[in-house]
Amino acid sequence: MMTIHTTMIKYSILSLLTALLALTSCTTEQPVTTGGEQRVQITIDATTRGTPEAGDPADRAIRSLRVLGYRTPEGTLAFNRQVDVQTYAPIDVLTGKYTVVLIANEHEDENLPTELSGITESNNHTLDYLRSLGFSYEAFDTEKDIPMTAVKNNVVIQGDNKLIDDGALCTGTWQVTLTRLGVRIDLTMTLPGEMFDDWFTGERTIWFDNVPERVALFPQDDAASALTQPGDVFTTYGGSNPAASEGKKTIAIRRIILPESRFTPVGDDGMAIILRIAAGSEPRTGIIAPNAPADYTLPRNSYLDVNAEANDREFLFQVNAIENWEDTPINHDL
Repeated sequence: MMTIHTTMIKYSILSLLTALLALTSCTTEQPVTTGGEQRVQITIDATTRGTPEAGDPADRAIRSLRVLGYRTPEGTLAFNRQVDVQTYAPIDVLTGKYTVVLIANEHEDENLPTELSGITESNNHTLDYLRSLGFSYEAFDTEKDIPMTAVKNNVVIQGDNKLIDDGALCTGTWQVTLTRLGVRIDLTMTLPGEMFDDWFTGERTIWFDNVPERVALFPQDDAASALTQPGDVFTTYGGSNPAASEGKKTIAIRRIILPESRFTPVGDDGMAIILRIAAGSEPRTGIIAPNAPADYTLPRNSYLDVNAEANDREFLFQVNAIENWEDTPINHDL
């Protein structure tokens, strides 16, 4: 198995989170509110986008889930609960109007669980404080569960398993669709035989430069751009021997997971994530950006199919963005 390790990275782009909430058993209805907050229970079932039986199960794994509710418009905490993702048993909440934030797989970040657990009605209780938090780059790794979030504004909780979302009454289980904060890369790399042998018999290392050190919980939060401090990560290839053809050798590396990369201006190629290998006398590099040169960012929940081929003069990259992460099979068998 391939693992992603980290080396000196400084601290990155707090990009942000785009979240969708898909509701079942929901009908259009005007909110009905009652005076005062009352303790009730709601049931939440979290999923990722795509067809459940399609794609890579590792890409949709949810092993921890936290739900926070902030009063609207005050922006103060009303509840902070963890959901049992084995049973999805009901959680205690309060009636009222809220911004609801869901965070999955916080356990993959060394510090985030403590920071989130420390949010109470009397401590770090504002929505602004939550906006200041994020996932470290160390939470994004091939061997780890991908961090995910969802943010939903103006949710009116009316009673047990009864809430209003976007003008629709939802009863029963609230089905929540989460957005991954990471980027998946499937890489096919072809090098001239001698260059490949030099790389393959060495450390077999692929570097990714300009990787952000941190990803914000909320999507498109402009404040994140100022915190971008790019660094490097690398992955070591530990797979099967390469396929050889016409003096070239090719390998396929599936499921490289990186944090999203957001910055402004988006056309700044100096901030783009760069793939780099050491083979021969000089490093070979190429930019990972499907929308270059207009946009060098890599938004959250992106799935990229990258073909990289080197010759004696240059390292050529073809980067294709996959529209539906889970629903589009990519076959890299050699």
